[in-house]
Amino acid sequence: MKNILEYLETTAKRFPDKPAFVCGEESVTFGQLRRRAASYGRNIAARTGNRTGRPVCVVGEREIDALVCMLACVYSGNYYVPVDSALPQARIAGMLETVDFLGVICVSGQRFEAEKLAFSDVYVEDIKPSETVLPGAGHAGAGDTASESNAGSPDGRDGAGHAGAGDTAPENTAAEHRDTVRPDAAGTKAGRPDAASRNTGFPEPGESDGDLDRFIAGTISHSRSFDPLYGIFTSGSTGVPRLVVKSHGALISFVDTFVEMFGFTQDDVLGNQFAFYFDASTKDLFACLKCGLTVHIIPKVFFSFPQKLVPYLMEHQITKIIWVPSALVLVANADSLETIGVPGALEDIFFVGEQMPVRQLNYWKAHLPQARFVNIYGSTETAGNFLFHVYDEILPDDARLPTGRPFPNTKVFLLDEKGREVTETGEEGEICVVSETLSQGYYGCPEMTNAVFVQNPLVPYREVMYRTGDLASYDEDGNIVWQSRRDFQIKHMGYRIELSEIEVVIGAIPQIEECCCVYDGAAQKILLYYQAKEDLKKVIGKQVREKLPKYMFPSKYVKIEQIPHNANGKIDRRKLASLS
Repeated sequence: MKNILEYLETTAKRFPDKPAFVCGEESVTFGQLRRRAASYGRNIAARTGNRTGRPVCVVGEREIDALVCMLACVYSGNYYVPVDSALPQARIAGMLETVDFLGVICVSGQRFEAEKLAFSDVYVEDIKPSETVLPGAGHAGAGDTASESNAGSPDGRDGAGHAGAGDTAPENTAAEHRDTVRPDAAGTKAGRPDAASRNTGFPEPGESDGDLDRFIAGTISHSRSFDPLYGIFTSGSTGVPRLVVKSHGALISFVDTFVEMFGFTQDDVLGNQFAFYFDASTKDLFACLKCGLTVHIIPKVFFSFPQKLVPYLMEHQITKIIWVPSALVLVANADSLETIGVPGALEDIFFVGEQMPVRQLNYWKAHLPQARFVNIYGSTETAGNFLFHVYDEILPDDARLPTGRPFPNTKVFLLDEKGREVTETGEEGEICVVSETLSQGYYGCPEMTNAVFVQNPLVPYREVMYRTGDLASYDEDGNIVWQSRRDFQIKHMGYRIELSEIEVVIGAIPQIEECCCVYDGAAQKILLYYQAKEDLKKVIGKQVREKLPKYMFPSKYVKIEQIPHNANGKIDRRKLASLS
């Protein structure tokens, strides 16, 4: 297998009428998902001259239409980059400016106003995909029907990829490099092409299954396992998010290993928590496509109210969840399994993104003794996770949980500062990874890529390893136990954050003389210390809301007379941490 779409192609034949994803009152079967995504992918290919291997930005929320658009990008021969539509406009603009996107798709993006973006070379359109094609609306322009625009090509692709009459790009579009891609005309605005001159991107009248099958076969046959599948933005130390690119082969290696290790089957029902722009969501998405299981996209608000979350798990007979520990902690702290009930169908509970507190883990284990509790650890720079640990027993509340052992398709070891392997119990070293699941590095940042994807010093032949920047040691049982970060990067609320990125945003305020962020791990709070002549809490709050996502908001702003420095002239972060 070389293309992740082969998962969906196989599963759609096995379970065409089975629900793949459920989101509120809306659901989509595997057969519908395949047809909708492939049809829109064919539209993208025709609209963009059949260019392949390029990133396409999908701005949306946790909804089925966003999944359709993401897979459509892959069917078109390109790769998707999910972006949260709730992010501040300035942050979205920064993301779009750092990557040469083929196009931008806004899914139900009422809150995303393209006109406010500080650039004009990418044409962005809000859309609402729909399988419904109304007579007389959404048809292709003259000479640009689905069957005509792809005629003459054995795989259903048009070598020219030219738009039909009445379908030219707006004058401010850099059509040579970036194109508008949109599945229907629901987002049409004044002064832009009207519905009659646009394809819907979904099955057109007269589009045959044979045409679509040939297009899909062409996409898969022309693909290679090292082609990019998707990109994920991660926090950047320069104040600009970095895009990490993952290949089909890397995801296939992880998903195949993951579902086999933990026995995922078509009978499972997953409860999704993670947004699609968060890397952990790929386990839900691709386990679904591979195994034919059903994924419930649980409403975000439920994760703040255990009285809604627990009944949802019970009503829908959820069997597996892959959640950030804070969601499990919320349920435990509210004693919801005792007062509301136990979701007895749960068989596997995975926690990822941060350390699971032992007391709350013991609470869950006491109420679900038959379930399996698994810590999985990884990094955005790898496709999926590379360490795991199954917790079989009730532990003392003050115990330190092991991070785990390597997945069978991965080699993980610790290196000291001189590049020597650490093997002694309790000795600290940096976690380093060699695996088929390594990403392809940072988009447009070769220096940054070469700094962390380096030669493995333990072997005499070419072998690339990833230096995670995480420090760990071995316990007496040979498990790796995470200790801390080598730099100032943290894990907070399940997200990896560069504290320096927050500092860059706050430091841009003219009245700020100097600032520094520290992380209180015990209280799980980001503390901002700033030096200024006046109280700037309101100014800082406004800057934070406009420039940063909520999970990066400092919990407290502390004005101090002088930011402390050490003998080397660097900010004394230890001293600041002692003030908290």
